[in-house]
Amino acid sequence: MLGRNITLNDSQHIEIGNNVYIAYGCWFSVSDGLVIEDEVMIGPYCIFATSNHSRLNNSFRYGSSMGKKIILSKGSWLGAHTCVLSGSTIGEGSAIASNSTIISDCQSHSLYAGNPAVFKRKLDE
Repeated sequence: MLGRNITLNDSQHIEIGNNVYIAYGCWFSVSDGLVIEDEVMIGPYCIFATSNHSRLNNSFRYGSSMGKKIILSKGSWLGAHTCVLSGSTIGEGSAIASNSTIISDCQSHSLYAGNPAVFKRKLDE
């Protein structure tokens, strides 16, 4: 299920599983690959960027990009305004609090929050 006003840059690099929900206003810049496994829920205005810029002659404008795939594992939930950056994996059944920034891997069945996001606790069944 897809909300309105979603931006997909390099959509040929996105793999989407079954029963996925992507809310209004999400932005995907995923030239290095994005895997969204089954039953993932993505809240409104989330951002996904698989590339980072390097500097050339003290400027980020013309530096080459460096990127890695993002993976959203089965049953995970990302709250509104979450930003997921290059090379991050969200573990199975994990929840990411709204307004968080993911810069590395998140364990399965866990809650993460903050900017950058940090582990808060394990989630009970």
